[in-house]
Amino acid sequence: MSAEHRCPDCRVPMAEGYLPDLTCRNELIRWFSGKPPEGLGGFQWTAPTGIPLTTYRCPECGLLRSFAVKITDS
Repeated sequence: MSAEHRCPDCRVPMAEGYLPDLTCRNELIRWFSGKPPEGLGGFQWTAPTGIPLTTYRCPECGLLRSFAVKITDS
């Protein structure tokens, strides 16, 4: 995202970052629409689709805000 993100509470610029998924696949956390599919254990993993998240952190209060922005091919 090219726009500067500001903390809604502190009104200071937020730092861009990411949230890695270190549980098993060592990938970035992704956002999916709808509800998760039912499967053995309550969740069934499929191929990594979805939209990667970009997360911003406020240096003053620590607030995290994540955005799922689909990158388009140009």
